[in-house]
Amino acid sequence: MHVLALLLALIASFMFAPGDARCADACEARYGKGQRPLTLATGSPGELGLLSALTDGFAPREDATLCWVKAGTGKALDLLRDGKVDLIMVHAPAAEKKAVADGW
Repeated sequence: MHVLALLLALIASFMFAPGDARCADACEARYGKGQRPLTLATGSPGELGLLSALTDGFAPREDATLCWVKAGTGKALDLLRDGKVDLIMVHAPAAEKKAVADGW
């Protein structure tokens, strides 16, 4: 549940940030057809269908499109730190807390 809470908090934080094509060419899949682009890096949550399930309700309600960049924990954290994605979903609670505390 911790990861879901972090994901929702990050989505709320970045929902109104201007989107760009930072990792658009690396999208494993896209969810939603809205005007607000978001880019999320993760591995197994995308592979297992969790992103699709989460965005089924979120994307239409928030006029969003989510680009999933397939990346393991280390790569996802690097992409977030470097400003190449808006959100991450990883299996590393301590690293997630540090990323939030550091303002990534």
